Amino acid sequence: MDLCRVRSIQGVRVSTHQTNSLYCHPQRVDVAVSVDGAAWGNIGTIHHNDLWNPPIDYEPWGHDDDPSYDRLPAGGRLAYSYPLALPEAKATRYVRFVCRPLSGRGMGVSEVQVFDQVMVDHVSHRHE
Repeated sequence: MDLCRVRSIQGVRVSTHQTNSLYCHPQRVDVAVSVDGAAWGNIGTIHHNDLWNPPIDYEPWGHDDDPSYDRLPAGGRLAYSYPLALPEAKATRYVRFVCRPLSGRGMGVSEVQVFDQVMVDHVSHRHE
């Protein structure tokens, strides 16, 4: 992705879907940045199982509990947007997403996004 000029970014999100047993969410997505398109630096990796342990609040939708999708690699989680927040902003012009599907399957990518600011609010939950 060419941002057309060097910009400050602090997060990305990759939205994927599994429509049937032939397609799946990614096994992993490696995210790298470059200011010149030649020298790249890895800024993080998104993993398939992040959808079971999202790093942010997740709002489930109707098919998340549907037993007719249990046999799919991610069960009923038919669509998911994988976030990756950076601990600090990074100056870059290019962002590269290398999406790798689960073995033997295709992958549906519906959207990639780059954010200039991300706020992560860590809320402590106490059990009394």
